[in-house]
Amino acid sequence: MQLAPNKTSIEATVTALSNNQEEISVVIIKLPPEKPLPAFLHQGKMVKAKNLSPTNNTIELQIGDIINAEIEVMGDPFTQTYLLHNISKAKDSL
Repeated sequence: MQLAPNKTSIEATVTALSNNQEEISVVIIKLPPEKPLPAFLHQGKMVKAKNLSPTNNTIELQIGDIINAEIEVMGDPFTQTYLLHNISKAKDSL
């Protein structure tokens, strides 16, 4: 069973960067009040995600930055792949 297409807005803190910011590890600190899809996203979850923000919208991230992004989860319930879209620094990080 593959997951249905989904995007959920999150606020997260950056915990690691690799491959020139192509992969970003984050801890989710805020989700929208409505139940996110898929349901296994939760506050405190640490994920390693691929950065799919457009290259012309590249921002320099550092460990500890707070970001806003859309997270997309692909795969099945046992093997998820995480993708981050529309990454921006949260006001707290500027």
